[in-house]
Amino acid sequence: MAPSGKRIVVIGAGVGGAGVAALLQARGHSVTLLERNLYVGGKCTSLEKNGYVCDYAFHLYSMGEAGPLGEINRRVRGELRWLRARPMGKMFFQDRGWMTLPATLGTALPYLGLAYAKGVLRPSVIKMLRSSVRNFGVMGLLDTVAKIARADAGFLHTIDRMSMRDFLLQFTDDKTMHRIMGIFSFLLVVIPYSEASAGEMLWCLVNMFSKSSLGYPQGGAREIAGSYARAFLRDGGSLRQGCAVKRILVRDGKARGVETEEGEQIPADVVISNAGIKSTLELAGEDQFPAEYASYVKNLKYSRSANIIKYGLDCTLPEVPRYFFQYMPAQSARQLDDFLEKGTDPDEQSFVIIKPTDFDPYLAPLGKQIVIAGKVGPSEVTPENIRFCEEVLDIAEKSVFNVFPRIKDHIEWKQRATIQTTSALTGRSTGECIGLAQCVGQTGGDKPRAATPVKDLWLVGSDAGARGVGTEMAAGSALYVSHQI
Repeated sequence: MAPSGKRIVVIGAGVGGAGVAALLQARGHSVTLLERNLYVGGKCTSLEKNGYVCDYAFHLYSMGEAGPLGEINRRVRGELRWLRARPMGKMFFQDRGWMTLPATLGTALPYLGLAYAKGVLRPSVIKMLRSSVRNFGVMGLLDTVAKIARADAGFLHTIDRMSMRDFLLQFTDDKTMHRIMGIFSFLLVVIPYSEASAGEMLWCLVNMFSKSSLGYPQGGAREIAGSYARAFLRDGGSLRQGCAVKRILVRDGKARGVETEEGEQIPADVVISNAGIKSTLELAGEDQFPAEYASYVKNLKYSRSANIIKYGLDCTLPEVPRYFFQYMPAQSARQLDDFLEKGTDPDEQSFVIIKPTDFDPYLAPLGKQIVIAGKVGPSEVTPENIRFCEEVLDIAEKSVFNVFPRIKDHIEWKQRATIQTTSALTGRSTGECIGLAQCVGQTGGDKPRAATPVKDLWLVGSDAGARGVGTEMAAGSALYVSHQI
């Protein structure tokens, strides 16, 4: 389609930036997509090493093809293909045993029933009902459950300012139930459940199970933004990699274009920033925004970081559960409280594993395998936090080898990614996993708007305009912004 609409510059080719660029180019606008790195995808990318295609970070996609990532691909006629997990994976509690995680609502009852029968998950049903009825009443409880099941927007809005911990306590104080919800909070929004918004968490959980499409992109994480970028180029868009933006040009309260680090000025009718809300404030100049807005942006909190160890193995190890695995050691009351309330400490031996080659075996040479282990950590890049994250990974690796000793004997290569490497990748002074934290006070009606106070300057990505899990939130933002423009 020949461009006939607005001149648009998009800063950053992460999932949100590449997605919105492809959507707007397909609608007839003239879009220039600028990316500081020599590849697209931001933190959602994959790197090649010794014949392996290994994701930079830890990725599963809760709604897969049925969510906003698939919707963008369909709208721009992209090439993205999805592979599904059946079941989602397994958890092992050292003090209780194995639990299989369902990937669909249809398999939830059998798997949860088996976990109950084995004693892995056995809350007191009578105690739970008493607590629930006391807090909601019989009809109120039925109404609440119905609203949760359909992710009722109005209801979720009313609990956005309640933490997931406090919401769950209205139903049960069972330690295992809280431990599982704590795990899901770190997996989905990368903050402790004591901070996570109940409205946001329930939206993510309900959509994950109701869509029944948890999966992984064929070809690795890089194929998401890669598919969007190829569709964008096919439709006549201009992609400039290795092109960092120095500042956003603002005159008379309106975005007029950008200036690159090389001093080139690129005029535009609309500027869309996938650089994050705080970086966008700096690029445009704090003085271009109302003082109240600038103060608000500065006080927004980031998610925790995801610290990763990646292993290229010279064989496949069937003892490591397929797709996804969470290990939880036996914990004292203090250790459990630290895990749930703070996230992690160097002595905490839990870890999570994903195996991309279980989805797509062609990501590794024939007969070989990729295993990615992860731990949550702080996001601010300081010497103390860098040491902390390395200590966390040291403990996690020791725990991985204790649980799966054969991994140690079959490593061809391994690689770490911590807050320091994430900061270098994004060009920011922080190494957060997602972007802004989906915590109480920063979701739903409290989430930053995609439209900024500067006319024709928009935000896209996980920092503005949508609910969801990581990249899916960024894709939802891209759909919203493209519609508004």
